[in-house]
Amino acid sequence: MTATKILNLKLLYAVFGLSGMCALLYQLSWQRLLFLTYGTNSEATTAIVAVFMLGLGLGSLAGGELSKRRPDSLLIWFAAVEAGIGVFGLISVPLLNAVGQATAGIDALQAGALCFAILVVPTMLMGATLPLLVAHIVAQDSEVGDAVGDLYHVNTLGSALVCIMASFFIFRWFGLSGAVHLAAVGNFAVAGTVFFAGRR
Repeated sequence: MTATKILNLKLLYAVFGLSGMCALLYQLSWQRLLFLTYGTNSEATTAIVAVFMLGLGLGSLAGGELSKRRPDSLLIWFAAVEAGIGVFGLISVPLLNAVGQATAGIDALQAGALCFAILVVPTMLMGATLPLLVAHIVAQDSEVGDAVGDLYHVNTLGSALVCIMASFFIFRWFGLSGAVHLAAVGNFAVAGTVFFAGRR
């Protein structure tokens, strides 16, 4: 593998780590916003976590299918997905607040269905990012096992890092709304970086 390809791979690993940080920051922020409305009981917690996991799973399937249909523009699609997450992030706080005020007091099943309806699109977009990047890296003469392992590693590392940062200062300094906007800025930074890398 040439030095240029190695440099490009390192760039993709870095931005995917940032993508993982943004995704976990969204989850923490959206959970807190939904807890303010639906409470912090076990049913609400289970519903919210289940929505995230289901959305990520569906997104992985969609991303895998897209990677087979559009193999020549994987980085462009990845950038578009990240930008889509960022756009939803910008509108998510007022959206969740408005929905919460309109539906306060509903039962757990209804709350779970509503959470799924609101968050299924952004979580699917988050889930689509890994298969898109894996397909791109494998196409650059890399082993699929190495690609999946390395990308999952940096993404999880970014998620763990942002959990620590959120606990100690992000929520304290920026609040919930500011944390979501910070994540959206991260998504747009990832999208812009990967878009220009893909064009080049």
